[in-house]
Amino acid sequence: MNKHFLIITILLALSFGQVHAEKQVQVSISPSVGYSFGKTEYILNVATYRADNDGNIITDQFGEPIVFRVKSQLEYPLDVVSVGARVRLVPIHDPDLWSIEAGVLTNLNDPSSAMKDTDWDAAVGFYDLTRWSYTESSAEMKSLMLDIEATRRILTRGQVQISVLAGFRYYKLEQDLFGVDGWQRVFDPVTLTYSEQFFFDDLADTRVLYYEIKYTMPQIGLSLATDLSPRVAAKLKTVFTPLWYEDVDDHILRNKLSTSDGTGTGFIGSVNLHYDINTGRQSAPFIDFFAEMTTLTASGDQTQEWYGDDPASPNADDTGLRIEGLPHEVNSTRFHIGVKIGMSL
Repeated sequence: MNKHFLIITILLALSFGQVHAEKQVQVSISPSVGYSFGKTEYILNVATYRADNDGNIITDQFGEPIVFRVKSQLEYPLDVVSVGARVRLVPIHDPDLWSIEAGVLTNLNDPSSAMKDTDWDAAVGFYDLTRWSYTESSAEMKSLMLDIEATRRILTRGQVQISVLAGFRYYKLEQDLFGVDGWQRVFDPVTLTYSEQFFFDDLADTRVLYYEIKYTMPQIGLSLATDLSPRVAAKLKTVFTPLWYEDVDDHILRNKLSTSDGTGTGFIGSVNLHYDINTGRQSAPFIDFFAEMTTLTASGDQTQEWYGDDPASPNADDTGLRIEGLPHEVNSTRFHIGVKIGMSL
């Protein structure tokens, strides 16, 4: 993460160098508070073989191994209160000509929603995709978002000003999960059927899983701005981003560490309503109301490695087992609404 801090520090240094050179730049600083909600989905969907209670591969009546389609989905909640701060630079003579803006955002509390873990499987030619496990766990969360963006006006149509936008965003999310509350069904390898559901609520204060994901996202987009009155301005922003991600999923109860990396794309859309508390002053307080939606979709290969024996397979010692090349998907949808109260200097 140090390289991302270095990139932003250099860009900010260049920005403030421009301020010093021009002597014609206005700086605004705005702390913010907001509420985020949404989820990040972690999906594994593979074809594999399964073993019976004696550790032998399950076969059909002809002795051929049965192919099982296995799907696992974890949904990590994002409903938290967030705080942050932004610094913005604009030219005094024409504030809408260009801008450079940088910010930081983190969460204040833990999600109130639970992390949801669902598992399905299907035996090709025998039964369709069947949900056999569903559990929920409480989450403790840490997050950090850093971003910087620059805009340049390219067109004016009446009261609407259109600018191109380029930027960079780094986002890191960590969650510790506690407890297991839900149900499961037991698989019978002889009849290829599942039992009725049995329910449980265990390990309430026990850390059962750790998840971490990092996104690196260059951005390009458009910004539309217009003055609604001498004190009120509105801005609409649409951004496309290619992305690179890395994630870590530590199933502590199973002594299994899963890691993956991959690429994808994302979309960011936001609307901002700016209100100047005082007019006719270069140094004046303002209030910004904002709403942002982010959707990210990515895929890559996952590696699973057991650093200890897995209780889920009591007839074998899994320590040291390593599986590579598993297809892995990450989907995230996040909404963020809030308010910034700042000062133009």
